[in-house]
Amino acid sequence: MYLLMHNEYKYINHYCLIDYSWDLWFKNQQKNQKHSLSFLQKVESIEYKKLNSAKHIFTTSKFIKDYIHSFYGIAQEKITNVGTGTGIIQPLFDKKRYDFKEILFVAKGRFIDKGGDLVIEVFKKLNIIDPTIRFTILGQDNYKDNFKKISNLNVLGYISQNELQNLFNRSTLFIMPAKNEP
Repeated sequence: MYLLMHNEYKYINHYCLIDYSWDLWFKNQQKNQKHSLSFLQKVESIEYKKLNSAKHIFTTSKFIKDYIHSFYGIAQEKITNVGTGTGIIQPLFDKKRYDFKEILFVAKGRFIDKGGDLVIEVFKKLNIIDPTIRFTILGQDNYKDNFKKISNLNVLGYISQNELQNLFNRSTLFIMPAKNEP
């Protein structure tokens, strides 16, 4: 990348951290958005130039690394998968209790992209099979209005980090069938 400063070009090294590509997003997005072919080609061209001009690319998954290599032709040596880290949730070192029967889904935003609609269908079916299973959806208070017909469903908005850690520790299973996540 070149930067014009005082009528001189100065080369600037830049790096790119990427968790998905435009092409992947477009192929997996909700199909309610329409774009012209020329728009799609322009966006792909911009992304191709961005990726090719980076000194090095860091991805959040091996899948994204392989995809960028195959779709955009970026050399494997120029791409490093660094993962996403563990975030704020700490691993549980105590023995996990499976008798609690609670399934947890977390989506602070982008409910559909994170597979929330699939989770609801699973919750409905599991509720018939075993009505003692509890379901918790964590994210936004407005989710409550959408799920009134599922018994044993707890929908939470914002909770503290300590409450979040406790919820992950006590839940039997965490589920996130993301449609468009790294």
